[in-house]
Amino acid sequence: MKSIKVVLIWILISLKEIQGQSNETKCNEQDKIVDCSHLNLTIIPRHIPIYANSLDLSRSFLGRGFVNNAEAGSFLSKTLRLQDINLSSNKISTIPKELFLHPFKQLLTLTMSHNNLIAFPKFHASIKALQIINLTFNSITDFKYEDIDQNEKLGEVDTLLRGNPLKCSCKRLQFMKWLGQSSRVPDILDLTCVTEKVSHRIMSEVISNLKTFEISCKAKLCHTDAEWVKQFDDKLSSMGFSLCMDSKDFFVGNRIEGNVMNVIDSSRKIIFIITHNFIKSYWESYEMEMTRMNAYLKGREDMVIIVLKDKIEIYNMPETIQNI
Repeated sequence: MKSIKVVLIWILISLKEIQGQSNETKCNEQDKIVDCSHLNLTIIPRHIPIYANSLDLSRSFLGRGFVNNAEAGSFLSKTLRLQDINLSSNKISTIPKELFLHPFKQLLTLTMSHNNLIAFPKFHASIKALQIINLTFNSITDFKYEDIDQNEKLGEVDTLLRGNPLKCSCKRLQFMKWLGQSSRVPDILDLTCVTEKVSHRIMSEVISNLKTFEISCKAKLCHTDAEWVKQFDDKLSSMGFSLCMDSKDFFVGNRIEGNVMNVIDSSRKIIFIITHNFIKSYWESYEMEMTRMNAYLKGREDMVIIVLKDKIEIYNMPETIQNI
């Protein structure tokens, strides 16, 4: 019985080696183009010719190998002159760290469309010739700060993002601002995104709306409570939000009512920070009522946010606050 097991194990190992060898020999080489597509590969063949400038590895199962194989980037042991790499349709969700940390100094185009990527790939610092990164139809919802920084360091590269489940919300404000200001996403007019209310929007329209709503929040507080608001303002600014306050954003010479209405119309959210001093102030209650009525008339009831800083019982609050 023991000898049978040994024979079976030997056969399985032999088959695996044969399969690996056949995978590598099946690649079609023509001129400087190496076509390994449609071969159901789980590893990248090691013997890529040094002279090759185009490598097509599409429509296989490399994603499976990238997860389970610590040597997924072993084909990079040689100095390759690749200008075009196609890894599309490979069920890739994670990329081996060493894969693009290889100095592909001549790499022009990288295609990773129709995979399951959720983040921007990390590249070697010497990769400067790259012109196109195709990330269409993946699972990317946004770019984090490090993703944007990585993209900017690559030089003038076009990043294609169509078909990704992008999200447009306050939490993605930095990403949306970058999309609006950058010329690196040529298919921006084809992008759609999902809002916090799970409605689908055209990304370019959302970005255009962001430019109109330049003020992210208006914090309405009693002036006697203004001491700690500076810290609040600094915190919001570090997160990419702009905070409007009477002391720095009201126009001198304008009536208070006019200033309040201008701020309401140009803000996405109005935050009322409720303290004991706020409740005692006549003007604060008046401005709150103006905000509430304006929001109701314009169908923007969800723009008003109440924050209780002090411990106050509901029955001690003004009727205006209770109604909100």
